[in-house]
Amino acid sequence: VCGWEYLRDFDVGGISFQTTGRFCTRPGCGGALRDTLLDWDDALPEADFLKAQTALNECDLCLCMGTSLRIRPASELPLIAVRNGGKLVICNLQNTPKDRRAHMNIHASVDEVMSGVMAVLSIPIPCFEREIELCTKVQHATDDGGTALDVSVHAGVGDECPVPFVETCTVELGPACA
Repeated sequence: VCGWEYLRDFDVGGISFQTTGRFCTRPGCGGALRDTLLDWDDALPEADFLKAQTALNECDLCLCMGTSLRIRPASELPLIAVRNGGKLVICNLQNTPKDRRAHMNIHASVDEVMSGVMAVLSIPIPCFEREIELCTKVQHATDDGGTALDVSVHAGVGDECPVPFVETCTVELGPACA
């Protein structure tokens, strides 16, 4: 509702601008969040498409990295740079339909190429550190006169979000809980 965008490092569970089941946490909003993942048949968002065209009209260099350049109209965008005197460099493992229009084709992984570029520029690549809020859910249940605890761990963004790096969860009961 407020237009705020959340960047996620996990599968949001949708495509084609569907609601994700999560809600905006900004004060006064609370609107349903939608994914911004395009499906093959989805139109590009108009505002983003216009920004891309403007940038490509003015750029000296257009880098296309990790794309097959097969889905129109996005696949035509890099040619705007070429028509306006800019250079086109395509980095993709496979050939693309735009390779013949490129000034340079690099058939390698994007990670390898960018690591080399960053090294030449003497720019260190910071380690990726995933920060995620973990929540525990404890349910008390009485079974045959005793007490049983059911403990689960989930990501702070929702019960349905996986936490793949958590293999075990240990619960230590203090004297008051024993």
